[in-house]
Amino acid sequence: MPNYFYTAKSFDGQTETGVFNAKDEYQLSQNLKNRGFILIKAVVNEKIKKSRFHFPIYFPGISLNEKIIMTRK
Repeated sequence: MPNYFYTAKSFDGQTETGVFNAKDEYQLSQNLKNRGFILIKAVVNEKIKKSRFHFPIYFPGISLNEKIIMTRK
C-alpha cells in the first residue's frame, strides 16, 4: 500500500496535512471523513520523491549573469 501525502480541511476551517498509508485515495478519503475532515489533495509519496530534482549550482566568484549564460548553453 502506498503512502499518501494529503491535505484535508475540517468543517471548522482547520487544515491538516500529513502522510497516511492507504490502499487508494478512496480509502484515504473515507478515513479522513470518519475523523471529520474532507480530502482536498492527495499525492503518492513516491511520486514526490521522484519528481524532485535538486542540482545545486555553486561556483564562487562567478556572477549570476555568467551562471545563467552557462546553464543556457
